[in-house]
Amino acid sequence: MKVVIRESAYDDPAKIVGWIAQDSSESARSVATQILSAIEDRLVLFPRMDRAGQVEGTREWVVAGLPYVIVYQVDDARDAVVVLGVFHGAQKR
Repeated sequence: MKVVIRESAYDDPAKIVGWIAQDSSESARSVATQILSAIEDRLVLFPRMDRAGQVEGTREWVVAGLPYVIVYQVDDARDAVVVLGVFHGAQKR
């Protein structure tokens, strides 16, 4: 499967990293790496090994060791995982 990041979700990881970088650029880099790894390495290999999302037709992957949730859809016709957003677990969506 390939990864497609919706335009509306493209800035989510950058905003998260920018927020964390205010306190620690090293931590920000680590979080960015973990989020991207979860998307590129885990979601494409195991797109259905998580929980159903809050919105019908979506799925949610909690990034291991972090309070961030990747919301996405599996598009079998395109053989793609479509990332809809990356959110802090406590954030209202």
